[in-house]
Amino acid sequence: MPSVAGKRVVIFGDSLSSGAASPGGVLGAHLTAKGATVNINSRVGRSAYNFYGREDTVGQLREIDAFAPHLAIVELGTNDIGLSLGIDQAKMTQLRDSLARVGATEVWAIGPPSFADATLERGAGSVVDMMRRVFKDRFIDARPLTADMKTNGRTGDGVHFTKDGGSLLGARLAQEFADAKSIAVPLIVIAAGAVGALVYLRSRRS
Repeated sequence: MPSVAGKRVVIFGDSLSSGAASPGGVLGAHLTAKGATVNINSRVGRSAYNFYGREDTVGQLREIDAFAPHLAIVELGTNDIGLSLGIDQAKMTQLRDSLARVGATEVWAIGPPSFADATLERGAGSVVDMMRRVFKDRFIDARPLTADMKTNGRTGDGVHFTKDGGSLLGARLAQEFADAKSIAVPLIVIAAGAVGALVYLRSRRS
């Protein structure tokens, strides 16, 4: 993977990163096993747009700054479906730049999964195109990773994932990062052994 051993990683997401059994939570556990110290900041219903409209943006970015991440992973997009893509792209760009300003040498992103619902699936495609414009080659499209999980491993709402589904997708996301190009980050070793720590799990509901 882009080597994360001894690195601090923040996963900034929505409900798909909320809880240890979520895809983002499982991804965090895989990164921890590779020696990273992982901070998960998630909020149910979060989009790039409403992060700046309803949350304590300054306070949360200050908290992330205190964690001093080497790497940030934005796991958003599901709640961006149906929003104005022009406005949302501006906010997604602002989020990317905000995370870079608080220390993340690289900011990666994971887009929305595949959906059985045709309207959501079309909307996900538009959001993916927008996120690719913002994050370029540091974007991971979750749709191919969930093409066989439109109903399998999903909860009744067709959006979220069961424990087994979250475990499978989280492992697939970890593999995507393992296959990604190397990340150039300062070599600041903070873990004494081969295993890091999942140090912070924040879940907000609204």
